[in-house]
Amino acid sequence: MELRSEFEFLKQEKIQLGMDVVLLKKRKSELKTDFQFLQDEKNNLHSDIELFNKEKDKLQSDIEFLNEEKAEFIRSVTSDVNESFYEREKMITEIKEMNQTLVAKERFYTEELQEARQELIKVMVSEKVTRQAKIGVKKMRNGEQVLWNFREGKRASLTEVIRFQLNRANK
Repeated sequence: MELRSEFEFLKQEKIQLGMDVVLLKKRKSELKTDFQFLQDEKNNLHSDIELFNKEKDKLQSDIEFLNEEKAEFIRSVTSDVNESFYEREKMITEIKEMNQTLVAKERFYTEELQEARQELIKVMVSEKVTRQAKIGVKKMRNGEQVLWNFREGKRASLTEVIRFQLNRANK
């Protein structure tokens, strides 16, 4: 009986080992499948990495291109602004020169008008003025002689005086 029980035990062990072998084969097959899946994933990841590297290179190239365009645009705009600034400075200089010319002419004509007014005052002072005269020369408190509109009680404009003198000359 001992032999038989050993034989039974060994038979049981054989069955158990057979089942273990089947389980190990099944596990080996699963591991092979998992390994193949991981290999495929690894290959996919390598492909993705290559694709991303190509995309990165393309984007870097695009960025460099855009930076060059931006730099060119900035140079162009800066040049335009500088040119516009130069033109405005030139125009301002010309306007200042014209203004100086106009100021000088204004001074000249003002002096000429003052001289004519003084001459007119001298002529009118030497003439006899009647009480009924509309326009004449009045001596102010400070001693200054001015052309005066006696009817309106105010200083006479040069235009009023000239009109008055012309009317008198025509009579």
